[in-house]
Order: sequence, then C-alpha cells, then structure tokens
Amino acid sequence: MTVSDTPADFASAAMLRVLDHGMRSLGLQPPAPQPHPGRARVALDAKRLVVGAALQQGGWAALPLLGRGVHACVHEPTHRCLTATSEPAALLARWQRLERYIHSRHRVQLLHAGAHALQVAHRSLRAGTLPLPAEDLVVLGVLCALLEAIGAVAVQAWVVSGPAEVAAWPRPDGDALARLAAAQATATWRIGWSGVGAAPQHTAAAGGPPPALWADPRWPGAVGRVAALLAEQPGQPPTLGDLAARCGLPPRTLQRRLAQAGTSRAALLAELRARAAAWWLLASELPVAEVGFVSGYADQPHFTRQFRDRVGLPPARYRAQFAPA
Repeated sequence: MTVSDTPADFASAAMLRVLDHGMRSLGLQPPAPQPHPGRARVALDAKRLVVGAALQQGGWAALPLLGRGVHACVHEPTHRCLTATSEPAALLARWQRLERYIHSRHRVQLLHAGAHALQVAHRSLRAGTLPLPAEDLVVLGVLCALLEAIGAVAVQAWVVSGPAEVAAWPRPDGDALARLAAAQATATWRIGWSGVGAAPQHTAAAGGPPPALWADPRWPGAVGRVAALLAEQPGQPPTLGDLAARCGLPPRTLQRRLAQAGTSRAALLAELRARAAAWWLLASELPVAEVGFVSGYADQPHFTRQFRDRVGLPPARYRAQFAPA
C-alpha cells in the first residue's frame, strides 16, 4: 500500500488501538484484531468494523465513550505528541496534523474557539459525502478524552443540530443521538470545560529521545536554545518570531546568529527531525510510518524522502541495518 497525494479511505492505526481499549473499558467485545504491521494508517473499513461492533453491542450512547480508550494509551508516542500541550485549541491543531499525516478524507474543522469552549465540525474532503454518524460520535469522544488527558476539567460535549444540543459526553443521551444519527445531523459539536489544570506527566519528551540528542558544539548559546525549542514541537515548530521572543532577542538578531553558526531555522528543524527519527527507529519497535509522525514529518512520503536524502538510506533499511540484534 502506498500513500497517495489525494485523500483516501484511511484511518489512524493509533485510533484503532484506542477504540479497542474503549470497547473493553465498556465491557464490550472488540472484533478480532487485524494485523497492520509497520503502518500508521489502516483501511477505513477496519475502523468501521470496530465502530459497527460497538454500535451493535452498546448502542449510540456507547460510541462517544469509546474515546475513554485514550487513557489506556498514555505511553504511546502518538498520544504523547497529541497531548504535549496545555491549550485545547493547540490539541485540536495536533489532531488535525495527524489527520493530514495519514491522508484521512475526514477532517475536524475549528469553527470557533472561546475561553472555555470549542465549536467543531467533522467534514469529508470528498464532495457529496459525509462521515458516518457513528464516526462523528467516535471522533468527538476521542477529542473529549484527549482534552481530559491535557488536564481540562469537567469536559462536556454536545452534538449541535439547529437550536438543539444533545448531550454526548460524559453522559450521552443515546435515544436523542440515535434520532440525530437517523437525520445525518451529528457532525457539529460544542465542547466545553471549566478550566485546565495540571496534566499528567507524560509529555512528548517523556520516554522519547534524550535531551543529549539535541546537544551539538556547533550550536552554541541562542542557537542551542533554538534547537531545544524546535525539538519540543517538531510537528508544529515555533515561528522565527516565537523563537526569538523565547530567546529574548529581536528576530533579525536571532536570524543573524543562526547564519553565523552556518544554519537556519529550517536547517535545524530538518536535522532535528532526522535525529529524532533515527533514535525512534533504533531504540523502539514503533512502526516506521508512525516514527515519521512523532518525528514531525508531514506524511510518510515526506519522511522517506527527507530521511533518505539526509541519512543515505530510507527509514526501513536504516532500521534493518543498524537496529540492535
């Protein structure tokens, strides 16, 4: 299976693991798992098989609650990448990056962000089609659980249809959700919380590449600081202006210091992504495709191309040749 440049019928393999855990947490029996070795994405039908089983066994109220499976995946690198923020809107942006990485044709769209609420829509990139209502409710539940994972307090969610709002989290109204599903009216949501407290200690760095990986004698002072800041968010790196502000320098001064060290923001980011990917390939059993996501690449072809150009081997061959026996 190859990744195309056009939206296709794919879902995240990490999402499939979440749904499996979610079904088990509700006392439901997931379908027999299908092997998807080395892939960050799976056929959309594989996800729909699990969602269909949950609907059949637990009804419409069970579907948002499948998101609770997120809490069983706290040590997964993809989970850490998604939840290494304390800002709900930033969490949504990270989720959108995952959707782009796997070339999903279903995407969440931020309609409005408030101090304690988000209004979100679930859309298809394919004209004339919609995500299934069951898929809407599952994604909504996963987002609610991810908000809890970053420390959001008293998370609640409603499906919005015209002037009506139907409870979907944490106590879904199954009968009302079933009526909305029959009307294909489950794709717009309001998600609220009372505040954001301290998140559990499982950041993107925890269990990942050690800080020493970013140390380099060629990167003194502010350059080293920039490298460390870029390494924190390789998938959504700070702009030059943001980096300069965090280094206490004017942007032009920071740009000049980077140039004096023979580098730039873009060059540092490319180097750091390759270092992170090489570490994950040799130090973990994470599927190659998922290594690309957690290392900050746009999609799997981008990962393969950039890693090969910088290291001399495509990721799978690099792992095969250099991973410890």
